[in-house]
Amino acid sequence: MKKSVVIIIAIVCVVGCIAAIPCGLLGLALLSGPGESPASSAATRAPQATPVKAAATSAPVRLAAGSGGAHYWTHGCVSADESLLGVVGDEAALVNLQDGQIRQQIVAYFEDVACFPDGEVVALATSGLFSVKEAVWLEQWNKTVRWELAGVLPDKQVVTTYRAMSAPSSSGSRRFRGPLVVSVGPPRPGSEKQSFELPPEVFDGVGQGGIAFFQTFPVRIVEGERLVVAAGFEPNYAFGKVQTLPWGFYSVDLSNGEVSRWGPTHTNDDTVNLYFYSRLAATPDGQVLTMALQLEQKRQVIVAGLRADTAQETFRAVIADATQVNDVCLNRRGDLLAIVVDRSELYALDGQSGQVLWWADSGGNAINHIGFLGDDSLVVMTSQRTVARLNGRDGQIVWQSQAQ
Repeated sequence: MKKSVVIIIAIVCVVGCIAAIPCGLLGLALLSGPGESPASSAATRAPQATPVKAAATSAPVRLAAGSGGAHYWTHGCVSADESLLGVVGDEAALVNLQDGQIRQQIVAYFEDVACFPDGEVVALATSGLFSVKEAVWLEQWNKTVRWELAGVLPDKQVVTTYRAMSAPSSSGSRRFRGPLVVSVGPPRPGSEKQSFELPPEVFDGVGQGGIAFFQTFPVRIVEGERLVVAAGFEPNYAFGKVQTLPWGFYSVDLSNGEVSRWGPTHTNDDTVNLYFYSRLAATPDGQVLTMALQLEQKRQVIVAGLRADTAQETFRAVIADATQVNDVCLNRRGDLLAIVVDRSELYALDGQSGQVLWWADSGGNAINHIGFLGDDSLVVMTSQRTVARLNGRDGQIVWQSQAQ
């Protein structure tokens, strides 16, 4: 069922971005060989413009439902030369992005997949080694630690992050028990890794508070060796009002853990802030970003476009009747973005105005990976082992493929 979408054009705002990154743990299996002043600097809040209906096609693009068979896929990544899509779940496989042919399937449980700059595609496994030469083990402390793959470096090192979480309360909520930890190391078993803790005090201009409510969202790796993150305290809501707090983008030097500002300090408002269930993405230079977050009490997903260097918010879109945001990505120039809501609905938006260009429905199957290629085509993978390549501008299907 298509969601209604409205756009709020912003002039100057206080927004930032945080990357939603797929979870990753433990070992790796090689899939393919080489182939590629706080208050004074805060931006002013954007005025609330009159909502306008977004222009969207009346009928969605229909993605192949797929049967899935005996297996499923949960994560994917595109190789550096954009010729292959590596996918993992309870198997690992390679998809040829020219024609959709699926090959080299390895049956085992995998948590994530990494695509290195030299063209190698590597699957991260929770147990078992399929290639000792290209395998990494990351210690899993306990079930309340959440690992995430932040990216890879040109020298074949893997960058991961984790945060210790509290056990679920009686209401099911969980809170942080420690700061974000960033680890950097080569993908080999038993290799030495360098780790950095990022507590609130290393982020200039975000204020003070308890660690349980301090948000640190990895965005993406830029300039080869810097991890851009968004950091600040999650605001409290009381009597329909949101607490006003400073936050910002920062870059972490992955060689020594030093933190520096990545643009001006921002100030949250009632719909765009460092909420726990945010998803963020950025262009390769980290300057054009998008933030998407869910407002469960209003059944809305908010999407904001912004600039890191000027703190300018370029647009704000509202996807109505949506209860969760699952993924978001930008093309290289930042003038196209794609977002998955409620697991099975995909929207493509103009990255400058926020207008909806087209939308797609996967028939209830979870969309577990989206990503733009250099020609602005969009690769979409579902849990039922289907992959489609679409024209990112109009949603026309180039090809669809399903694993047997």
